[in-house]
Amino acid sequence: MSSIFPFNKISLRRLRMMNGWHLALAGGLLAGPAAWAQAPTWQAAYLAGGGAYSQVTAVTTDASGNVYVAGFFSNPTLQLNDITLTNAVTSGNQVGFSRDAFVAKWSPVTQRFVWAQRAGGSTDGDIATAIVASGTSVYVLATLSGATVGGVAAPDGSTLLKFDNAGNVQWMQPTGIMATSLAATGNSVYVAGSFTGSASIGSFSLTSAGGYDLAVAKLTDAGSSSSYVWAQRVGGPGYDGAGALTVQGAAVYVAASYGVSASFGPVQTTGDGFGVAKLVDAGNSSSFSWMQPTGGFVRQLAVGSGGRLYAAGSFDGTATFGTTTLRSVGSTSSYVAALTDGGSAASWGWAQQSDYANILSVAATGTSVYIAGQQGTATNIGTIALPTPTGAGVYVAKLTDAGSAGSYAWAVAGSASVAVPVYSLAVSGPTVYLTGMLAGPVRFGSITQPASGGPVAFLAQLNDGATALAATPSATPTELGVVPNPAHAATTVLLPPGAATADAKLTLLDTRGQVVRTQVARAGMAATLDLAGVTPGLYLVRMQAGAARAVRRLVVE
Repeated sequence: MSSIFPFNKISLRRLRMMNGWHLALAGGLLAGPAAWAQAPTWQAAYLAGGGAYSQVTAVTTDASGNVYVAGFFSNPTLQLNDITLTNAVTSGNQVGFSRDAFVAKWSPVTQRFVWAQRAGGSTDGDIATAIVASGTSVYVLATLSGATVGGVAAPDGSTLLKFDNAGNVQWMQPTGIMATSLAATGNSVYVAGSFTGSASIGSFSLTSAGGYDLAVAKLTDAGSSSSYVWAQRVGGPGYDGAGALTVQGAAVYVAASYGVSASFGPVQTTGDGFGVAKLVDAGNSSSFSWMQPTGGFVRQLAVGSGGRLYAAGSFDGTATFGTTTLRSVGSTSSYVAALTDGGSAASWGWAQQSDYANILSVAATGTSVYIAGQQGTATNIGTIALPTPTGAGVYVAKLTDAGSAGSYAWAVAGSASVAVPVYSLAVSGPTVYLTGMLAGPVRFGSITQPASGGPVAFLAQLNDGATALAATPSATPTELGVVPNPAHAATTVLLPPGAATADAKLTLLDTRGQVVRTQVARAGMAATLDLAGVTPGLYLVRMQAGAARAVRRLVVE
């Protein structure tokens, strides 16, 4: 039987012996391709070990499917399978109360943490708040005070840190503002937040117009060092700030809260509100091209396909998105809405409302939009009923963007005795990751975990069968063999009978659907696929020979 991860008896026994992060696996994790068409089920859930207070605040994935988490822990140690991080405070009355930041890499191939780093000092409040991966670099946004990272003293305040994919610190840069969000593409890294009075961002000096102003800055990663390239401010006499941030190409999208007389390029605000703005990166300078009000607080942003952008947040009273007006039930409701970037202007499309389940995170791939949040009672996500949780509940749901409308495809829930409403979501191929803080006992479908003694960091994952099928050609996977799998320098592709008489095109794709390598296989029953230089991770091998098509999953080690 093929599996999405290369498990065998030895690796399963090793997983059962893992310390710290308590692992439970559902049968769906080992299911073959036939299980992809079924409704999504939770595949695994992990609770951090070492104490009773830790949290994952942010999660991201790279092109090879590796997962990176960031957060904090105040317990004496943080146990991530066989990796132990020790808090900077190990004696005195602050033991168990002083937070240290952490960042860790988890491999979906080995189902283990590869490395972890701590950032902390003797004072409370060292936390990591955002993380993004770009190429082989991992960027972390943290607030630090008297902290060290890898034995090196870190700047105080809001700090941007770069790690390589082996967990080594490459550089640390003060942001100069109260940074709240982070984005990266290539070697361009962006931070956003707010400041009051004056701010020094590298060699750039900004002065606020009155209260707090919004600030966005770009720096260029030069490998072992970095430098700021430009910095932008937006502000009037009131409060202006930045929340979520995301980037696609030269377009930098920022979630903004604004007051009167704030200028986003051609848009001048006349009152308080919330919106999404587009900043165009011209290399050594930038300019705003549009800002669209949302009528509600924007918690997170995600980029889809075809200039589509998705915003998620909350509102009180009414919130207008183009021609759609939502009305809250009770004091506050949540929303997810689609926005189309038309270049110099933007327009809202559909918007979906949630009344009894907070929408706390959004992620997208293609036209699939994923949201996650918290529920306290029996809840309907669209027309999909979630069960009443035992204690507190979390959920992940998927919407399909059909252009003029967004409809819910599925929703799945988990429950815990305590659920802290700060969650982050990441998608890599068909796999959806949910992170945050929970107190056991915990249940994700058939996966259960015992009482944890307090709220601890967690990572849960599920497989979206519809996304996997969308990436899979019509031929059944059993028609195409890949041996060995997992593979190292090369693997043999066993062609299906219908392709034996014609030359076949072999394509290796990563978990995001990007082409890694192509190769022509001459007519015959088998062909060798060269994997030299391919980064370890999860891939798809796609074969096309005339009208015959087939696909198979491949793990490269």
